[in-house]
Amino acid sequence: MRKGFFCWCATIVVMTAMPSFAGGIFVELDSSQPWHITQKSDYVVESDVDAQDGNFSVGRTALSIKKEYKYPNGLPVDLTFSIAQYYLHDETTVDLPASLQSKGITLGTKMPMPFVTDDRFFIGLDTGAYFQTAKEHNFDSSAFRSKNRIYGIFKENDQFVFVAGGMYQTDYEDMALMPFVGFQYILNDQWSFHFLSDEPSVNYRLNERATVKWQFGAYRDEFEVVSGARKGEIVKITDLHTALGFDYEIREGITFQVSAGWAFNRSYEYLNDGGKVVPDNNFFFGYVFKMFF
Repeated sequence: MRKGFFCWCATIVVMTAMPSFAGGIFVELDSSQPWHITQKSDYVVESDVDAQDGNFSVGRTALSIKKEYKYPNGLPVDLTFSIAQYYLHDETTVDLPASLQSKGITLGTKMPMPFVTDDRFFIGLDTGAYFQTAKEHNFDSSAFRSKNRIYGIFKENDQFVFVAGGMYQTDYEDMALMPFVGFQYILNDQWSFHFLSDEPSVNYRLNERATVKWQFGAYRDEFEVVSGARKGEIVKITDLHTALGFDYEIREGITFQVSAGWAFNRSYEYLNDGGKVVPDNNFFFGYVFKMFF
């Protein structure tokens, strides 16, 4: 095992098309804090809908629990359980499901890049099993999906990391294969750029506990209706966000963040029959609670 090998979290940002409401940032493995728990929620306020009557709003909540391991030979492995739910309030004639759920387990690892002698290069592999259901809270086999990633990592030093790779999602109708790229750059003690998560941000550190963030986010995923007259239909969602956030470390290992911003480029649709809702741009607000131990 090469000297200076570091571990990062399993979930990679898909900068061109990010999935769902879960993810993590690349960080060095801290064996004293092998458990990471994240709970997050947000709400996009009710808005008009393009080209049709009715209003639309959406709330989201998600929980992820990650356990990190590091074997004696230095190989890092992390196991993540995540569950996310979207609450749709659709007053249009499209009649979208009131609830969308994503439930899954992801296993990831990192290792030195094969056939490369430069110890700044690594390769990451992730595989995940998910149930992507619409309307009902069950584990219907038809809603099973697999999300897999392979990516290269270049770590110049603790200040700069660059990642590029691809995601392959089995049984997805419209998002099966997607490339991604991201980076992290720590400019100095106050300014840093974190584009290696599903919530990329530009950070300004006010002091040891408080940080102001200019954040971005993209929620893109597919869910299968598992009961009723529309059983077998695929619901695709797209929702982009930008926001100003404030992150505060309550005490070591516990942080709380609040944010507010603008949701745009939004669409919620049935892929097979063409029923589609395009909500107007509008405000959203949310919070994130994290524990490390």
